[in-house]
Amino acid sequence: MSVYSYHLLITIVLIFITITLIQFWLQRRYSYWHRLKIPYLEPTPFLGNLKSLLLLRTSFGDYFRGLYEASTFQSAPFFGFYILQTPALLIREPQLIEQLLTKQFINFPNRYEAADLHSDPMGALTLPLAKYTIWRKSRREISKLFTSGHIKRLMYPKLITCGELLEGYITRKIKQEVSQHRFGVGAVIEVKEMCALYTTDVTAALLYSIDTAGLRNDGCEMRTQCKDLFQISLRKIIDFLQYSFYENRCVCLN
Repeated sequence: MSVYSYHLLITIVLIFITITLIQFWLQRRYSYWHRLKIPYLEPTPFLGNLKSLLLLRTSFGDYFRGLYEASTFQSAPFFGFYILQTPALLIREPQLIEQLLTKQFINFPNRYEAADLHSDPMGALTLPLAKYTIWRKSRREISKLFTSGHIKRLMYPKLITCGELLEGYITRKIKQEVSQHRFGVGAVIEVKEMCALYTTDVTAALLYSIDTAGLRNDGCEMRTQCKDLFQISLRKIIDFLQYSFYENRCVCLN
């Protein structure tokens, strides 16, 4: 046997062993709910039950609503599924959900999605991505901002100002449309952009005490930054997936 044939044989054997080990590993991972005799969705290898979500064919909300309303489990109080290779349980029974969120909450305080405190300190300190100890402290501090006295004294006047700016924006757009078209033609306003500018102005005013003047000037720097933030890119998809499903691997990917 030549050296080339020997190396080729070794390579084929190693590939076969690797594929066999991966297959056994997947079978072990995806038999978790079967071993516990709990009803579950049949997973797709490597992807679990998240194929449509990972391929960006649906949103998180629509996906989990579809899971909840699955006809196969309408009579089941809960059922299992797989987030990639990790077993997950979807609770459907209201009494059981109430028990988990009240009496048993201490056993389920952390969210599955999380940001790493060392590689992404800003993300780890936000409420949606914070672990329980950070979340509890942050929530206590943020709650102080939304007391009735603070809202009435500081926030409400700013909301009134933003409402007046919104009214002025609509009036200005109507006048512009009327001046460009003959009398009697209805004005057309881009509601999505109008609402985005209003939200930007309100957020900047209430949280940062900044007048971004988005409604006044038909745009602002913060609105531009928000547009860039939500532009889909491969890097953003990878970041989103690692925060959502691979918390322990976040440090390696950053």
